[in-house]
Amino acid sequence: MEAVELAEPPSAARRRLSATLGAGVADKRRGSLLALEHPSVLEPEPALVAATEDTPHDDAEPKGKKRASIISRRASTISRVLAFSTTAKSFHEERILATKINAMIWLDEPNSDVDKLRRTLAERLLAIPRFRCVVRNGEKGSVVFESLARSEVKIGEHIVHVDGGNNFGPHEVQELINEAYLSQWHSDMPLWRMKIVTNTGDGRSLLFASVDHAIGDGAGLLSVFLSLFDDESPGGDDSKKGSKESNPMVRGEKRTPTGLSRSHRFVAVMKGIWFGVVTTLFGPPIDMHHLLKVPKSKLSEPSLGKDFAQTRAFPLEEIKAMKNKLRGATVNDVVVALLSMAIARYLKERGDDAVGRSTIRASLPVNMRESGNDGLGNDFVMAILRLPVESPDPIDCVWRAKTYVDELKLSPAFSIIQWLNHNLLHSLPPTLMAGMLLDAFTRPTCMISNVIGPQDKASIGGYPVDDLNFTVSFPNNLYFGVLSFGGTLRISGILDRKTGGDLDELMDCIEDSYDELQAALEGVDEKEPIERPDSTPLRAKILEVLFFVTVVALPVLVARKFA
Repeated sequence: MEAVELAEPPSAARRRLSATLGAGVADKRRGSLLALEHPSVLEPEPALVAATEDTPHDDAEPKGKKRASIISRRASTISRVLAFSTTAKSFHEERILATKINAMIWLDEPNSDVDKLRRTLAERLLAIPRFRCVVRNGEKGSVVFESLARSEVKIGEHIVHVDGGNNFGPHEVQELINEAYLSQWHSDMPLWRMKIVTNTGDGRSLLFASVDHAIGDGAGLLSVFLSLFDDESPGGDDSKKGSKESNPMVRGEKRTPTGLSRSHRFVAVMKGIWFGVVTTLFGPPIDMHHLLKVPKSKLSEPSLGKDFAQTRAFPLEEIKAMKNKLRGATVNDVVVALLSMAIARYLKERGDDAVGRSTIRASLPVNMRESGNDGLGNDFVMAILRLPVESPDPIDCVWRAKTYVDELKLSPAFSIIQWLNHNLLHSLPPTLMAGMLLDAFTRPTCMISNVIGPQDKASIGGYPVDDLNFTVSFPNNLYFGVLSFGGTLRISGILDRKTGGDLDELMDCIEDSYDELQAALEGVDEKEPIERPDSTPLRAKILEVLFFVTVVALPVLVARKFA
C-alpha cells in the first residue's frame, strides 16, 4: 500500500513544492476585485514569464525577438487521463466524474478566525504553481496546465466559510464529500476547493479540501496537505513528524520479503511479468459480482453519490503488538487481513456466497517515484492484490495476507505497467479511454490507500490539529483509506450508493474483525512470536522437484554418454 508521510519541516516542504512546474507568471491584474478583497494574500511576486520565440500573436514582434506569454506545460500521460474528466466531452457522456482527493483536518477550536485561516492557507497553497493552474485541451489530444497569476485565482470562491451552527456532524461530512464528488469543476478555475467549517457539533472547526487527482497523486497531494502545518506545533517535536516505519511499496525503498523460498520468489517474479503485460493490454482481472460491487447494468447510470463512514481509532501500539506476535508480520499485513476478514464477514452475514465462489481483489496505488522525490504530478501505477477472504482463521488470514503482499513486493509488474502506460496511453483518444477507464475502475472490489500522518502535535495557523482524514472519491465500488495519526490508526470507507450496501455495517465488521484477531493473539508472548508457516505454492514446489531431478540426472546422463 502507498504510505505517505511528511519527513521534513512543513516550510521546507512548501519551498520544495513551490519549485514544481516552474516559476510564476507576470501578475498583470493587481487592480482586480480579488486583490482589493484579500490584499494580504497577494504579496507582490516576481514578474517571471515564459519566453517563447516566433509564436504567432496579435501584436507580433519582429521575427527572432522574444515575447512574454503565459506559462503552460503539457500534462503527463496519467495526469492527461485524469484531466479528461474535466476537459473531454466523451468522459462527460460516459458520466465519468473527476477523481478527487479529499482532506479533512479538524482543528481544536470552534470559532477559528476565518480570515486568518484563509490568508494562511492561500499564501501556502498559491505558492505552489500547480494550485494556480487551469487545465486546457492542447494539440493532438494533449492536455496542458496553464498557469495563472496569483491575483487571477479567486480565493473567495476557492476557500469559503460555512457556519456549522453547532450541529455539523458525520452526516454533514458525508454530504461535503458527496457535493465535492458530484460537482463539476469550472474550466477557468484551478481544480481545487476548500471549505472552512466553524462551530461543528463537537466543538471544533473543520478544513475540508477537495483537489483533482490530475494536479497530483496521493504521494504529492498528501505532502501538500501536510505541508500546510505550522513548523512549530504546540507541545510537539518537529523532528518526529511521521512514523519511522518505511513504506515497502515505494520505489527505492522496496524491501526483499523474508520467509519466501527461492522457488516461490522465482514464481512471483514470473507471475508479475505476465500480470504486468496482460493487465496493461486487457485490464485487471474481474471480480465476480457481489453485494459490494456496482452491478454492471448500473455502471452507465448517473451517480447516486457516495456513502462515507469510519471505524473507531485503534491504538497503534496495539496493532504493533499484534504484528510483533507473528514473526515477520507488518502493520500493513495486519490491516490487509482486517479488511479481508471484514469483507468476508459482511458478505456472509448477508447470505452472499461470493467468498466461496470468487476471488476478491483490491487495487493499490504504488508510488513509482525514486525515494526522496515527492513533487507533484502523477507517477504511480495500480497494483492488484488478492485478499485472503477465504481464510476463516484470523491468524491464518494474516499469514495469507503477508504472502500475497510479499509476492507483490517482488513483482516487476509495476515497472512493466509504467512503461507500457507511458508508451500506449498517451496516443489513445478520450472516446476510447472513457469506457476503458470506467471498466478498469470497477473490476476489483475495492481500492486501499495508506497515509502516515504526524504522530506528534501539529497546528495550522496556530490552531492545534485535533484529527485528520484523507479519502479518494472516484467511479469505483469501494474505497478504504488507512490513516495513522497521533498514535492511532483509523480506517475510512467510501461506498458507491449504486451498490445498495450498508457502509456503517461494513465498518462494524472491521471493528469486530479487529477484536477477533486481538483475542486470537491474546495468549501469545511477543518475545516468542508465532513462526511463519511454509507458504510455497504447489507450482513452486513442482519447480523445485524438476530442478532437483535435473541437477541429479544431468551428471548421470553426461557420464553415460562419455562412458
